[in-house]
Amino acid sequence: MVVDAVTVRRIEALNPNASTLNDHYARGKKRTLTYAEIVDEVVTRVRKGEQICLVLYGHPGVFAFPGHEAIRRLRAEGIPARMVAAVSALDCLFADLGIDPADGGMQVYGATYFLRAAPPVDPKATLVLLQVGILGEKGPLPTPEVAERLPALMRLLRERYGGEREAFLYEASPYPGAEPRLISFRLDRDDPPPAPRLSLLCVPAL
Repeated sequence: MVVDAVTVRRIEALNPNASTLNDHYARGKKRTLTYAEIVDEVVTRVRKGEQICLVLYGHPGVFAFPGHEAIRRLRAEGIPARMVAAVSALDCLFADLGIDPADGGMQVYGATYFLRAAPPVDPKATLVLLQVGILGEKGPLPTPEVAERLPALMRLLRERYGGEREAFLYEASPYPGAEPRLISFRLDRDDPPPAPRLSLLCVPAL
């Protein structure tokens, strides 16, 4: 479950027997169904005695239901399974933007959940909204409706933080030495910048 061809080629070079699970994804198909199919395939293969290493992009435990669910189901059956930590977009954010979660605290939500539930926030703490590039989407790819939903998210953020607060759209680089993608803007903009598909939104602490 990786999102770029370079990583796929690297995995195949490390293990010629590697196979992709990306075939479970399809435009218009609900991610929940895709994730359920992936978990079923992984668990079924392990039950048959195969030794499986499930590779997920980013951290396998951050916004990654299949890894958690596969481990839960296997352990419930008495089958050993473990998760190995990796670098997430949040880890890259700390380094690239110089953000320390100990400085004022940090709140992390899925962008879609935040827009729908409007949970309380501490305006003095850093806010991170994950998967803003597919805001409101049930499938794996953004549709034109994402751009139509962004103004509503901006209005909610202005209510909580004020229009003068600076925010960032951030996309971590998947490759060593490559620069991240960073778009800075104020929350009072009438036309928020388009969110790249793999981006998160960050409102840094005061």
